Amino acid sequence: MPSNRLARGDGMDGNEKAVTDSASDHGSGQASRQRYSNRRSIDAESQRARLLAYLIERGSVSTLEARGRALRIMSPAARVLELREDGHPIVTTWDQRQGCARYRLAGGGGHGSDE
Repeated sequence: MPSNRLARGDGMDGNEKAVTDSASDHGSGQASRQRYSNRRSIDAESQRARLLAYLIERGSVSTLEARGRALRIMSPAARVLELREDGHPIVTTWDQRQGCARYRLAGGGGHGSDE
């Protein structure tokens, strides 16, 4: 189990904590309901929480998708790096169709397919 900034809960409000707690269930309906709560928050911790929840639920995300309405993360590569430093096994591939990076949780995480 990765020890990370998200699990510690330092500086997070209730919405982000709920995302983190429910994201670890992988199958919880609570993860679906709260996965992208607090979308407007721009601090790095909130962005990491949103990105991790999205990866767990959807399996992958491209740079363009992360920057879009669903996550609103302008520098997804930086958030991915921080999540990796926290022990999350995230793999980067090139998305030919979108012409940008695509990030996936190693080991499959996610219930849906983006492709």
